[in-house]
Amino acid sequence: MKIVLLQNIEAAIADDNSGELETLNELLTAKQKELVKLAQAKKDYSALADEVDRLKEKKQKLLVAKADTEGFKKRISELEEYLIEANEELTEYEESMVRKYIQEIKIYDDRFKVCFKAGIELDIPR
Repeated sequence: MKIVLLQNIEAAIADDNSGELETLNELLTAKQKELVKLAQAKKDYSALADEVDRLKEKKQKLLVAKADTEGFKKRISELEEYLIEANEELTEYEESMVRKYIQEIKIYDDRFKVCFKAGIELDIPR
C-alpha cells in the first residue's frame, strides 16, 4: 500500500499546467507582435486588442491555479516524506496522520476512498 501511495503522490506532483501556460505565452507573444504591426500600419486593431486582453486574463487565471497547485504540492510532499520515513507498513489507524493529511474516508461495498486535504482522492479495493 505504501508503494501505491507514493506512486499516486508522484503522479499528482508531476501534473501541473506548465505546458498550457507555455503555449498561452507563445500565443500571447505572437498576438502582441501582430497588434504592434497593425498599430504601426494604422489599421483597426480593436478586435485583436480585445483578444490579447482575454489571453492575459486567461494567463492570470492559470498563474493563480499554478500557485494553488504549488501549495497542494507542498502538502503532498510532506505526506510523501512522512511515508518514506515511516519504518513500518501502515496497517492501523493513526490519529495524527489522519488529522494532518486526510479530509475524509468514504467506505463503499467494494472499496475505500481516501480524500486527502491536498485534493487527491485514492481508491483502495477492499
